[in-house]
Amino acid sequence: MAIGDIYQIVDTQEEAGQKALNVYFYKVQSASVTDNDAGSVVAAYIATILPGIAAFQNNDVVHVSVKAQNLFDEADAHEELISVAGDRGEGEILGTFEAVGFRLVGDNASVRSGAKRFAGIDETAVTDGVIDSEVIIGLLDAAAGLLFADLPWGLLAAETLIPVIVKRILTGDEYRLPTNSGEAVVSRITDALWSPIVTSQVSRKIGRGE
Repeated sequence: MAIGDIYQIVDTQEEAGQKALNVYFYKVQSASVTDNDAGSVVAAYIATILPGIAAFQNNDVVHVSVKAQNLFDEADAHEELISVAGDRGEGEILGTFEAVGFRLVGDNASVRSGAKRFAGIDETAVTDGVIDSEVIIGLLDAAAGLLFADLPWGLLAAETLIPVIVKRILTGDEYRLPTNSGEAVVSRITDALWSPIVTSQVSRKIGRGE
């Protein structure tokens, strides 16, 4: 672990036997000499971000794993197997392929905006494809705030990770993530905007994707 390192966090969820992954990136802004690593990052995500996501999800959605990987150090990785269900249970849940979308706005114009898709919205929160439940709207607003907030992760309050969008690098015909700080180009996330229009993802339909 070093200042400038970037961690990838993967939150794996399951709904009706279908997997849905949400991927985040955080850059180490400050750290002490204490031995913090991917395990601390996972613990910070579970304590700080995960509750805000589960708050608006139906309890048919279960978070089953959180994994953190230092992009610049293959040995610095940790996975925690968990079982955290969504907090909501108001009637039927929307399909596995239907989700609420967030756009992540960054401070670097050379890096495209990021995006997140979260499954697990109750049918009762939606009218004609539009989220109109005041309760869910409030929970989504709160979750948006978490997506661009610093993540305290170490033994000291001064140890923080900042949420970033990582620019992929084109190598041959494929894009990849950076493997060292010298080639890393990032955009710090400064805002997260969610859309009230429910989105559909083909890759999350049963029988497609994971």
